[in-house]
Order: sequence, then structure tokens, then C-alpha cells
Amino acid sequence: MDRQRYLIPMLALITVWRIALLPTAELCPDEALALLLTKHSALWHLEMGPLMPWLVKLSTWIGGTSEIGVRWMAPIMGFAISVMVWRLIRGIYDQTTAAWAVVAIQVLPAFNVMSLAMTSTIVSTTLLLAFIMMLRMALHRSQLWDRTWWFTGLFLALAMLADWRNGLAWLCLVIAFVGSKRRRHHLFSPGFVVISGFALVPVWMFLSWNFRHDWPSLEAGELEPTWQGWPNVLRWALLISPALGVFLVTSLLLAWRNRTKLNHDEALILAFALPFVAFDFAWGPREPWPSVGFPIWIMLGLGMLAHHSIGLTLSIQRKVLLRSGTLLLAAVQSQTLMRTDFVRYMSIPWALQRQVNDRHDHYRRWFKADPSSQLMGWNQGAAVLEKMLGTAVGKNSDPWFLIARNWPLAVGLDAALRDDANVFTATPEHPRIQVMESTAREHPLAMLPRYDALINKDESYAGHNALYISDDPKPLSPPTAIRRSFDHWEILTVVRLMHVGVEVRTLKIFACYGYKPPDL
Repeated sequence: MDRQRYLIPMLALITVWRIALLPTAELCPDEALALLLTKHSALWHLEMGPLMPWLVKLSTWIGGTSEIGVRWMAPIMGFAISVMVWRLIRGIYDQTTAAWAVVAIQVLPAFNVMSLAMTSTIVSTTLLLAFIMMLRMALHRSQLWDRTWWFTGLFLALAMLADWRNGLAWLCLVIAFVGSKRRRHHLFSPGFVVISGFALVPVWMFLSWNFRHDWPSLEAGELEPTWQGWPNVLRWALLISPALGVFLVTSLLLAWRNRTKLNHDEALILAFALPFVAFDFAWGPREPWPSVGFPIWIMLGLGMLAHHSIGLTLSIQRKVLLRSGTLLLAAVQSQTLMRTDFVRYMSIPWALQRQVNDRHDHYRRWFKADPSSQLMGWNQGAAVLEKMLGTAVGKNSDPWFLIARNWPLAVGLDAALRDDANVFTATPEHPRIQVMESTAREHPLAMLPRYDALINKDESYAGHNALYISDDPKPLSPPTAIRRSFDHWEILTVVRLMHVGVEVRTLKIFACYGYKPPDL
């Protein structure tokens, strides 16, 4: 019986199920940031490339600014990833191996999490897989100027426009060509020139924007890796599942050990997978939930794992038990991470991460706190802000402007605020919720028009009152920078935002009177 014909209908049903889940969670800060940046065109942005705001602008033009309007492309990209993995692995091995690889991807926690949020992870993975698939296709054709080379370069350029770090794929391409005597001549072929020419476009945009603004990417630390060792291993255990992760890494190590016996297509996959393993280990933890780093190596590695699992010298019963147990464990973990409320519905206490700290610390607490608080509490927080603006501030007074402690808090609340909220902004270009003043450009909102005049020397906010919003649960007063910038202040309210009986975050809202721009 041919079961392959049921694969696409099964993937379609899973995609419909994922689309149905989209409105059950609020926008995460990365999605809210992309939504905000749709109003601010630039060659590049901190935290993400220009492709993300472009895609969100297109998706919201079609579906509106609701959660499903922002995210509907994500599960469709997940469907595309599954189909491309099937085609790629089928071309390298066979249909059975490809089918097992696709089944493993459907239960992969990282894949299920990223297919429910419109972040750079899902976009990058889709485009990188398209790049690798088109590259293999181009290598199997003899024409020097075949159109597949142009599509290969286009997908690489788009991936780099989503995240400049995807430029590692170009280096992987060089490694693949240098490491294969049969394909080494491609380094001097027109196809490689075409791919490199496409890649130069996002490189030029990234460098031009940084040179023009005196390298904010360096100032924000985007080029710095995060070598955390054991916490990163725990992160992989959470995103891949322990059993599947062990088998996946073992399969890649086995392929590396037997690299001289691999065919050219297998060597191509390995040349892309291994560099991205190291890259994901170093830069992946910088990505806040629900971004899951750079999982392209996992998608490629699952193809090799499926091939190795079929060739195991075990009895059929043991093979079935091993596969079923591994996939079942990954599926349960996926279900838990996709909607962590299922754990709390079973009366199992699991605290949420209540405070958005430095992102480098997120994964150290993954086994103590639920990271999905990034998807909760924004609507409640925005409702509290609107109440403060309407009652405590006063309906007859001039509008106040808003300042948040950090950029995730600012964009998360901004996306949840009503369009007609009574907030003062000097121009339509100014964000409705700003971030606390600083000379350092360490966050994406620092590159937008600011209230503090430290960069753009604009004093339009002088004399205005503001609400300062903090999610820091400890101090009962604003930070020194806020106290020095206003004549006086008072605390208005402390609100515990709850979800399913669990605290998401504590908001403290301060009234700050008479803003005084800094002396420049």
C-alpha cells in the first residue's frame, strides 16, 4: 500500500490546525516590533532585517493587525518547510526516508513553536531550505547560466534580508565546494558569481546602514556570541527533546566520521548542517521566545537520522519501539511548549517568567519557569494603561506620553493599545511607547525618533507629563535616569497580570511630571 499519497493531505490538516491556534496567544515582542517597524522604512533595523517588517506589512494588509493577521504566514511556511524537506531528502535517499524525516519534523518541539509565530526563525528556515534545495537542483544540471542559479541566489539574499547572520550559508557553500574535488570548479563558475552577486545586495544594505549610523549593530552586541555551554545543551533538549536530540547529534557525528564515504549530496547537506550547529550553539540563546535560534541544521540532520534509522541492524519490533517512543516523547513535549496552559489545566504548578531581563539569562531558567509569558498579559497591561490615561491622568488634561523600562515591554504594550488611545506623540514617526532614555543604542527603538533628545536633539517633549511603566518587581521608585528627567513623580498603581491563576508579570506605573530634556 502506497502511504506517500497521504503525506500532503496530512500536512495540510496539520497546517489548518496550526492556523486555528494562532489567535489563542497574544503577539510576542518580536512580532510586535515587526508590526511597529512597518511604519518606519529603513535599509536595516536592530534585532531584525528589513524583510520581516515587509512581510508583516503584507500579511496585515491581507489579514488585518490581529494575531492571526500578523501570523498567518507562519504555519504556511511550516507547510512549505515540510514539503521542501521531503523533496530534498527524497532526492538524496528515497521516499521512505523522506517520509520519516517529515514525520519527525511534525513532532519536533522547535518546529511546532516556530510555526505559530511570525519571527525571523520561521522565515529564515524556509528561505535557507529553499536555497539549499535550489542549489542541489542547479548542481545536477549542466547549464552554466541555468535559471536555478538565479533562484538560488535570490533565496540566499532574501534569507540574509531576514537576518544578516544567514550569510553563513554563503560560507557553507564555499566549504561544500572546496571540500569536494568534483564540485571545486564551481567556485569559478558563473553560477557561483550569480549567487555571490545576490548575496552582496543585503551585505551592502547592512554595511551601508551601519556606516551611516556609526555601527549600532556593534553597540547593541549583535555580533557577540553567547557561549553558555550547559545552558545551551539544556536549550537543545527543550527544543529537540532529549531522546531525539541525542539521536540527531549522534547521526551527524556518524556522518562526519564517515564523511569520505558520503555521496556528493550527503556531503552538501553535512557542509550546511555542521556550521549551523556551531552557529546555533553560539548565537541561538540570544533569541527570545518563541524564536528558536537557527534550526536549519535540525531539519537537515533529521534527514540523515531517518536514513541511519532505516539502516539499523535491529529487529522490526525494536525499531518500531525505538521510533515510536522517540517520536511520542517529542510530540508530548511539542504539545506542552505550543500551549503551556495544558500543564496548568492539569493542576500542575508551573510558574511563568514574570520579568523580561537580559535575554542571555532566559535559558538559564527554562526548567524553572515557563518562557511563554512573552505571549501573555499584553492585552491586560494595555487595558490598565488606557484606564490610567483616561482616569488618573484626567480626560481634560493634555495627553501624556509613555515610557517603558525596556523595548520588549514597550512594543508588547504598544501592539495591544487601541489605535485611539490618548497618548502624546510629537510626530506620527515617534513610537507611542518609548524606551527609557540612554546614550547607548542597545535596542531597536533607539534608532527611531526619541523623546529624550540625546540623539535626534528634538525637544518636542519638554514640559510634558509621562507615565513610566516598569516590569521590575523589586524597586518602588523609578530609576535614577527617570527621576532626574522630571520635576517630580508619584506611583499610581501596581498591577499583577494573571493568566490561568498564574502571575505573568508585575506592572508598576508611575506618574512623572514636567519632563526636562538633557543638556546637550
